[in-house]
Amino acid sequence: MVAVTAITVAVTAVMVAVTAITVAVTAVMVAVTAVIVIAVIVVTAEVFITWRLKRLKSSRVSSLSSSDIEGETRVVLSHRTGACVRVRSVSVQTLPEAPVAAPAAPRSPRAMMEPPTHSKTSSLASVRNGVGNVGVVWTYGCGCRWVWVKALVRLRRGSRSKGSREARRHSLLDFMRLQRHAFINNLPHVICAAMVTQEEVDRLVQVEVLPPAAFHKDFCSFRYFPRQLPESHTPMAVISMMESLGVINKFRLSRESLARFTLMVRKGYRDPPYHNWMHAFSVTHFAFLLVHNLHMTEQSILTHLEALALIVSSMCHDLDHRGTTNSFQVASNSVLASLYSSEGSVMERHHLAQAMCILNTDDCNFLENLNREEYTLFLDLMRDIILATDLAHHLRIVSELREIAENGYDPNDQRHHELLICLLMTAADLSDQTKDWQSSKHVAELIYKEFFTQGDLEKAMGNMPLEMMDREKAFIPELQLQFLDDVAIPVYEIVAKIFPGAEEPYTSIKTSRRNWARLRDVYKRRKPESTSSLEVFEDDSLEDELEKEDS
Repeated sequence: MVAVTAITVAVTAVMVAVTAITVAVTAVMVAVTAVIVIAVIVVTAEVFITWRLKRLKSSRVSSLSSSDIEGETRVVLSHRTGACVRVRSVSVQTLPEAPVAAPAAPRSPRAMMEPPTHSKTSSLASVRNGVGNVGVVWTYGCGCRWVWVKALVRLRRGSRSKGSREARRHSLLDFMRLQRHAFINNLPHVICAAMVTQEEVDRLVQVEVLPPAAFHKDFCSFRYFPRQLPESHTPMAVISMMESLGVINKFRLSRESLARFTLMVRKGYRDPPYHNWMHAFSVTHFAFLLVHNLHMTEQSILTHLEALALIVSSMCHDLDHRGTTNSFQVASNSVLASLYSSEGSVMERHHLAQAMCILNTDDCNFLENLNREEYTLFLDLMRDIILATDLAHHLRIVSELREIAENGYDPNDQRHHELLICLLMTAADLSDQTKDWQSSKHVAELIYKEFFTQGDLEKAMGNMPLEMMDREKAFIPELQLQFLDDVAIPVYEIVAKIFPGAEEPYTSIKTSRRNWARLRDVYKRRKPESTSSLEVFEDDSLEDELEKEDS
């Protein structure tokens, strides 16, 4: 009896074991099937995206002009550091094939500041972090759920190298933030920019790089007004300045990638009266003069990498500027404000994000020969320099800059070095004020046209604009004097104290200030009851009276 019981127990145990094995095998088969299904979905999606990318790179897309896409969402992706989310491949295609036409009915002032939403807009971008590819973001309307699965899987498969966990964490946070804003606002995710054709790149690459003096005999002088150069010549002038500083050879920059990057940046600017590509070129030119004429790299005041970062940041510092201020973006609750207002410097962070997008567009990364440390440092410099163009930032550090000017610049003090780079960028950004009287007056007219356009929008929205934005109240000569005294002249005074070779811009801007004071007095004498808007630029008799006083 005991033997029978033992045999029964043994048989039962065997049956339980067989059942357990069967369950385990079934579970493995289910898991394998799930993996195969997921793999098939991912591969199919990859093939589909690759096919779409080839179509997006067709001549039809390449032929789009900036006017075809004006008003589209340029970017809703933030950039934190070199190890965070960056856009690699930037393309856009609207369906149907013809570009979406502007609405026939006039848009409200508020709507004019918001990028339009297109339910049939598709965007493609490859997103990666500092440790490798993260995945592909494909959006059609609000987006596809499989993107979440793939992105999360790729993020967790990142390298185990130092810093990779933090990089993956920031990448995931930025990715989730990107998705949240896209789902809430139903907007395309990625930059929308006209692609540069290969023909344009070839034309720029195949011609000989001319020395800066070939563009104008005074090109390397602080008194040269760069806006007089034809816009079609400016991309080559940018490359010429880089060549003159020696950064192209030192870092083995790809000529074709640099040409494509420069052309893409130029196309990335809109066409407001002042904050357009010619402003960016003027700023780049003055940054070049500071480095070149003050021999900053030769005297080890700046490294060649810092000089390159300063030039590139100057090119990109106002990318996709809409002709409105940070405060306007916040007050109008724009998409950009919703993305960046919590961090401050709304437009500057948008300009930085735009620059990162273009830099990581296919065939635009001219920094590919930099090593990892150089590349990361370059991105950090670019971030700091572009954010330094916010005048609010400058006003926070101006007291420290005055101390350096009074006590002397210490090249071994890291804080001094950081402040100096910010000072150089601010000096370049305001450099139109250091030119001859007629040139600086012309630029002031462009600035106030842009200001008054914003003021008109604010009035239409029911808000009261600042005096300098109100064409009915602004007394331009007085406003110019206030700006010169409070902001611009101290900048060039500090630069001149630190670098005696930069005395010319300081002298020139003081002359400009005297002319604005004289123009104010003449205008008040002739029209004591009037405040001027653009009339101060349009009345030639005012200038004639100034010339009579000179004679």
